[in-house]
Amino acid sequence: MTDHAGGQTLAEFQRLRKHDTADRIVAMLRTIEAELYINGSLYSENQGRLNIAEVCRRAGIRPVTLRNPRHKETKNIVEAWLTNLREHGVITSKTAARKQVQARKLRRLDHNEQAMRAMAADQQKYLEEIRELRRENADLKAKLAAAQSAGNVIGMTGKRHK
Repeated sequence: MTDHAGGQTLAEFQRLRKHDTADRIVAMLRTIEAELYINGSLYSENQGRLNIAEVCRRAGIRPVTLRNPRHKETKNIVEAWLTNLREHGVITSKTAARKQVQARKLRRLDHNEQAMRAMAADQQKYLEEIRELRRENADLKAKLAAAQSAGNVIGMTGKRHK
């Protein structure tokens, strides 16, 4: 007995549909994993929330589908996948994502503060070096002026200065 177009029995149709659902879910899990890798373990869609409903939405499947006993195995795969992500530090909620971003900002600010302190120390060192070079230059100018006034220096023109 064929119940569906294409001559499939109801059982065959349901089996194919179950496999199609599982394939779409697994493909979306791989896509999300790639996105998480690119975004540094932050889920960028759905305001940072990653859950079963979001995986279903992204796979083009209604979340209620995984409540069906036929899809228990697929639901278990998604739940295990989400648990694994959370255990490995992937941020899967809006609050956690905000906290993670805030922590990154604080680390960046701390790094920038340290860099600014190092630059300020370098600046002080260079300013002191400039002051020393200016003193040395002034001393050399004074010695040159004294030597010129004593007539001990020949200028660039070859004439003696008096």
